[in-house]
Amino acid sequence: MRRTGVVAWALPLVLLVGMVVLTALQLNSSSVVLLGSQPKSDSNLVWGTPREIRWDEYMISTPIAVGAVAKGLPTHTWIGLNDIDLEATSLAPMRSWVTAFKPQMWGLMVADPRREGSVERGFAWHWWLTLVAGILGVYALLMAIRARPLLAGTLALMVGLAPHMAWWSGVHASDSLGFVAGAGAAAVMGLRSVRVRASVAWGLLAAWLLLVGWFALYPPWLVSVGVVVVFVVAGVAFDRRVGWRRVTRVLAATALPVVVVVGVWLTQNSAAISAIGATIYPGQRRSVGGEGSWSDLLSAPSSIFLSFNPGALSLGHGAAGNRNNLSEASSMWVSAPVLALLVVLLALSIVRRARARRRGDGVVAPSTPKPDNERWRMTAAGGVAAMAVLLAWAMLPLPAALGLGVMTRVPGFRTYLAVGLAFAMLLHVMVGRVRLPRRVLWPVALGTVVASGLVTAVSTRDLMLRTSVGLAMSVVVAVVFACLVLTLLFGGRVAQRVGAGALIALTLVSYAVVVPLYRGLGPITSTPLARYLAAAATAEGPTRWVTLDPSAQPVLAASPQYAISGMTLYPDRALWNRLAPGQDSVWNNYNEYLWAQDPSLDAAFVVPLGLRGSAEMNVSLCSPEVEFLDINYVITSKRWPAALPCFSRVGAIDDLGTTLTIWRRTPRGGATPTAAAP
Repeated sequence: MRRTGVVAWALPLVLLVGMVVLTALQLNSSSVVLLGSQPKSDSNLVWGTPREIRWDEYMISTPIAVGAVAKGLPTHTWIGLNDIDLEATSLAPMRSWVTAFKPQMWGLMVADPRREGSVERGFAWHWWLTLVAGILGVYALLMAIRARPLLAGTLALMVGLAPHMAWWSGVHASDSLGFVAGAGAAAVMGLRSVRVRASVAWGLLAAWLLLVGWFALYPPWLVSVGVVVVFVVAGVAFDRRVGWRRVTRVLAATALPVVVVVGVWLTQNSAAISAIGATIYPGQRRSVGGEGSWSDLLSAPSSIFLSFNPGALSLGHGAAGNRNNLSEASSMWVSAPVLALLVVLLALSIVRRARARRRGDGVVAPSTPKPDNERWRMTAAGGVAAMAVLLAWAMLPLPAALGLGVMTRVPGFRTYLAVGLAFAMLLHVMVGRVRLPRRVLWPVALGTVVASGLVTAVSTRDLMLRTSVGLAMSVVVAVVFACLVLTLLFGGRVAQRVGAGALIALTLVSYAVVVPLYRGLGPITSTPLARYLAAAATAEGPTRWVTLDPSAQPVLAASPQYAISGMTLYPDRALWNRLAPGQDSVWNNYNEYLWAQDPSLDAAFVVPLGLRGSAEMNVSLCSPEVEFLDINYVITSKRWPAALPCFSRVGAIDDLGTTLTIWRRTPRGGATPTAAAP
C-alpha cells in the first residue's frame, strides 16, 4: 500500500512540474501566431502547426482574456455592441467572487501588463492548468474507484490527450472533463470514508470542483460528462454497499453549496443570463436524438493522418453528422469492437456471479475473480448504462421529449468526450478481473482486432475523401490501439507495462502532431498596432474603437480599448432595435461581426454569413442614427479602405502586412483632432 501511495503521486508531480516549467517559459499551445504577418517565420513558434480551425480560440477567447487584464479586470466591459456582464460568461478573468471557482484564471488575475512577460505567464498558467486538470480529474476518478496507478495514469492520458481534446484545445473541453470527473472522485472518496468529518470534507471538495466545471458554462460537455460521473458514482455506492446515511451526508455536503452558489450567481446576474437565454443561438438551441455520427465517434485513428492532410476530411451533414471542420470531426480513443467485448465480458461475469450466489455453496468459478475483489460489477454497469444513454441520444432519432429538458442541451456530436471517459472507466474497472480460457482468448482477441480494422475502414470511407494512404494509416492505428487495449485487458504484468508504455506513446504522438507550441502572445500584445492602442489608452483613457480590417480585430480586443466591432457575446435588445430594427433573427445571437462602411444606409444592416456565429455588419458610421454608439476611432487599411467624412486621419501604422490608418471622430465644431498617441 505504501508503495502504491508513492507511485500514485508520480503522474500528478510530473504534470504539475511540467506545467510550472512551461508557464515560466511563457509557452502555450495557442494558434495566435496565425495573427502575425509572417507566421511561418515567427521564431517564437517552437513546435508544430498552428490551426486555422481554432479561430474561436485565437480570434475570440484568447484576445478577450488578455484584453480583460489590460482593462484592469472589470466585471463589466464593452465587448462588441454591448456592455457585457463578465460574471455571466466564462471567457475572461475579473475581480469578482466568481473567480474563486475559476482556478484556470488565477494566473491572469495576478498578471501585471506593465511587467514584461507577466501576462504571457498568466496566460500560460491558464492554458496548461486547463489541460492538466482534464488529465488529473480523470486520473483521480479512476484511482478513487480502483488504486492502480500505472493503469489509471495511462487511461487518464488517453482521455485527457485524446484527439478530441487536441482539436478543441483552448476552449472548455478539458475544464468540463477534469473538474466534473474530479468532483466524482471526491464523491467516491466521501462514500468510502467512515468518519463523518472526512465524508463531509470530501463532499465539500466535490462541490467546489463541480462549481468549477459549472462556471465553464458549456452545458453540452457539462451534462454529458455529468451523466457518466453520476452513473459511475451510483455504481460505486451500490458495489460498496454504502448506507443511505453516508450517501445522504455526501450528497448534502455536495449539493447544498452548489445550490447556494449557483442561486446567488443566477440572482446577481439575472439580466445577462436572461439575455443569453433569450438568444436564438445559443440560448434557444435545443437538440433531438440522432445528431451524432458513428464515423465521427470512431475517428480517433484518423487524427494523425488528418493533422498532416486536413484537406482530406469529407465535409457535409447527414451521414457525416455535424462535420464541417476537423474539430467537429474529432473524437476520443474508443474502439467499438473492444467496447462490445467489454460489455459481453461484463454480462458473463454478472451471470456467473449470480449463479455462484444461487448455488450458495461459496464456490466461485475459476474464471471469475477472488471473493475479496468482487466490488466492481455495478460500477462497470454504471459506465455501460451511461454510455448506452449517451449513444442512444447521439445515434437514434429520439424525440426531444425524451431528453427531459437535460439531454436537449447536448447535441449528439457533443457526447463523444463523455463516451471516451466511460470507455476508459470501463476498461480500468475490468482489467485483470475478467478472464478467458487460452483456447478462447486468442480467437476472441484476433477477431476483435480484425473487427477493429474493418470498422475503421468503413468509418474512414465516410470520414475522408478517397485516399488509400489515409485509409491504410487509419486502419493500422486502429489495429495497434485495439492490440494495446487488449494487452492491458488480458496480458500479464510485464505485457501490461509494455502495453501501457506503447499506449502512452501513441497518445502523446497523436496529441503533439495536432497542437503547436508557441512562446508568448506577441501577435496581439507586442505589434506596432498593439503598442499604439496601449499608448492611446494611457494618454486619454479607454475609448470606443471599430476596425474595418478583420486582421486588426484580435489585437484591438486584447488591448485596453473598447472593441465595438467583432464579437458580441449577447445582444442589447434596445440598442439593436434602434440600430437594425426588424433583424432580430440575425442579431439575437452570439455573433462575430465583420464591420463594413456603407454610407447609403440610414443606420445598419446585418447580413448572416455561412458560418454560424458570424455576420457582416454593414453600417453608415457617419449617420446621425449611429452617433449614439459614441464610436471614437476607426481603423482602416489598404486592404479594407473606407470613406469616413465625419472622421479625421490621425495616424498610420505599418503592421499586419499592410498600412493601417487610424481615424478619429471629428468634433461637432469641425476642428481637426490631434493624435492621441504617437
